[in-house]
Amino acid sequence: MHNIFINNKFIGEIILSFAMNNYTNSSYIKRILLEKCIKSNNKLILYFSPKDYENLNFSMIIIKNTKNREEFICPFIKEFPNTITLDLNSLCSYFTDYEGSIFINTQNKANDTILIPILSEKTIINFENNSNSSNFKWFIRVLDNGELRLSSIVNKKR
Repeated sequence: MHNIFINNKFIGEIILSFAMNNYTNSSYIKRILLEKCIKSNNKLILYFSPKDYENLNFSMIIIKNTKNREEFICPFIKEFPNTITLDLNSLCSYFTDYEGSIFINTQNKANDTILIPILSEKTIINFENNSNSSNFKWFIRVLDNGELRLSSIVNKKR
């Protein structure tokens, strides 16, 4: 059984997780190479190649806790060309003990696809603003296979 949360509100337990249900209903799962990734305070900006981006219709971002398998729907916007910006503010407290992995649900006329974003290099551009008033700080690491992992810590007050 898994807990499902939307905007930090528990909406119930289900036997088959939302992401796993999407896996079984989607036409395929695809790893997609990002051009770059920028972390700015509690936001994560994913940059796609223009060729990939124009063919994608983003419907949902799911961040799945790698230890307890809880899944969280992450708010996102299409703010800049070829990007999506994930707003991690509402999810900070759920990833202080374990990491989260990113799944992007896309749809088009022919099929649904689950995308797993990857980076070819282990570099992430960080822009931290000292005026960040959040009680949490996000960390992103890149696995050897290029997949991103998210975790957060409680900011210590100065």
